[in-house]
Amino acid sequence: MEDLLPFELWLEILSYIPRKHHRKLIGINRALYEYALDVIYQKIELSHDDESTLFTFTRLQNLNIAHRVQHLVVKPSFLYYEAPAVLPDPTSATDTESRTTPRKEFSLFHNSRRSGVVTTHHLHSEPQTSTDILLNTARRSIQHCTNIKELDIILNDNHFTMLVSLETFFQSLWQPGSILQRIRNLAITASSSALSQLILPSKFPSNFDANINSLDLTINPNRDLLSLQNSSLPSFLDRLKDNLTSLTLSGLMDPHIMHVLEVCPKFPRLSFFNSYISFNVQRTKQLEYLNRFLDAQSPTLQKMVLSPKPRVGTLNMGNYAYFRWLTLNGTGDERDLSFSGRTLSQLTSMELLHYDRWINGPAYHEVVFPDLSLIAPRLTALTIGQADLSFERVSELLALLPRHDGAYLLESLSISIEILSPELVDLLSTALSGLSSLTLRLSQYVLPSDLQQNADIPRGNYVIYA
Repeated sequence: MEDLLPFELWLEILSYIPRKHHRKLIGINRALYEYALDVIYQKIELSHDDESTLFTFTRLQNLNIAHRVQHLVVKPSFLYYEAPAVLPDPTSATDTESRTTPRKEFSLFHNSRRSGVVTTHHLHSEPQTSTDILLNTARRSIQHCTNIKELDIILNDNHFTMLVSLETFFQSLWQPGSILQRIRNLAITASSSALSQLILPSKFPSNFDANINSLDLTINPNRDLLSLQNSSLPSFLDRLKDNLTSLTLSGLMDPHIMHVLEVCPKFPRLSFFNSYISFNVQRTKQLEYLNRFLDAQSPTLQKMVLSPKPRVGTLNMGNYAYFRWLTLNGTGDERDLSFSGRTLSQLTSMELLHYDRWINGPAYHEVVFPDLSLIAPRLTALTIGQADLSFERVSELLALLPRHDGAYLLESLSISIEILSPELVDLLSTALSGLSSLTLRLSQYVLPSDLQQNADIPRGNYVIYA
């Protein structure tokens, strides 16, 4: 079969089969066997303390398997065991565990799961549960993943009730020679408590160097709203300074994101910044941290996303504060505190997320867009999301776009509109003659003259690409 069908043809066949079924072709020939192993082990998850997960991480002790891993997701959903009182020395634990065979690990794991009592690795080692066995096995095995590039850490607020093996697992990530020095994309979703007390070390080793290019940090709101001021976050960000090209922040501005921005060094290579931040309407000083960060990164920023809504649910929504910061076009101190007071000379792509009630609600705002011609004079791609724009709003937007010698610089535009009308099409085709990409998301497909006759037409979602 392998001689009759070249692997390129198999790849064409596989393109018509859902990727989750590709692993089932493992027994057809040698080429598909290797391909199926790549599919199975390209992304692995540490999310359950079952025998299947233990088997996966035990197999990583085989270097032929470990080199296939490129993405690790740590999302423990099993942190309900009571932690031992004393934290063992990681070095001595590694020496003892290295003498335990995979067969013995499975036996200990199975017995501890079935009996519900703790087992021991060795006569002189600490008692271990099945969770401890899994975490210790994972900690040793991932060191063999020489081609790993991505790491996702996801901890909910109730997930950092401390296990000794879990703390040891995270401590091992920050040791010289660990997988974190191979990681290029790091994503952390956790509460401030988990971030400062568990994920980040209390003190960074002096010889630890990180080569992370992309950092995605989501700080979940927790009940105590613990600040990050006493964490090792400044040392962590300082180690990313020379290599970081993309930064994403999500959470409450006060008290979490404002501290992250406060301790951020100047990243000389940062070109992407994504902000999903909820402002506190009672704290205007919080704007200074974001403004200072944008001013410091203005020579390098090329793409940016601004959203007033964090990617995790929260009741502390200060949308109006964000909207006022975004659109205020005053003079003097007011302008200095607003987004319009920034000049991002290298910015070429921007995505602004609004809310429909700001633009079309009962409290009509005279200005809903910042002056993009002053903020981003080189802007060529713009997306306006989460709000349907009327013909008048689109006209207002066009007046604020950057131009060169009277011609608009915009090459790509994506907006949501209320009505697709001939007047709107004429306006866009006349003003934006240089567009190479236009996306219009429609809520109604009717003419203005037909609105009264078609008042009962159901609203739907339509997308037009031109």
